[in-house]
Amino acid sequence: NTTVVIMDFADASFENTNRIAAISVLVLYFKLFYFLRIFFATAYLIRMIIEIIKDMKFFVGVLMIATIAFANAFYILGRNSAPDDNLAGENFIDAFIFSYKMGLGDFITDGFGTRDEEILWIFFLLNSLIILIVLLNLVIAIMGDTFDRVQETQENSMLKELTNMIRENEFLFSRTRAFKKAKYIVVIEPEKAEG
Repeated sequence: NTTVVIMDFADASFENTNRIAAISVLVLYFKLFYFLRIFFATAYLIRMIIEIIKDMKFFVGVLMIATIAFANAFYILGRNSAPDDNLAGENFIDAFIFSYKMGLGDFITDGFGTRDEEILWIFFLLNSLIILIVLLNLVIAIMGDTFDRVQETQENSMLKELTNMIRENEFLFSRTRAFKKAKYIVVIEPEKAEG
């Protein structure tokens, strides 16, 4: 039994159609990275991107904790301003975005002229020091270590990507049909290093 789902976008609004199109285009471009694993020149680069993302998982957790900490501090101090004039935004999500942007170097200090100006500038300096200088340089060091590790095994990384593609697309190839009338047994073994 096969279920067919038909999606009718005839009544969809222009904005919703654009949202779906934007997400679809982004997914298609990321699919291009998947197919770049086929080529010898780009296979190890894709492996490097995957390994860097894997190695950054704990770093991202530390970065998020630091960003949330500063967002919370800025949001609380912003409540001392006039109503509806919180320098970090109207809610905690706005404060998180404010702190994240500040950590990346988008220094919006227009609202610092409140009675808590000294504390705000201290938080600003701490944010710059911890997130912008320490943590973002740490991520560069992590990427450098991963780059060295993958670069040392460039050929192995490239072959690993090719074998992963074969394994992921194995369902396209039916062994029972291909070897139905075969008189031989096909054995696949890893190549042994000579030495």
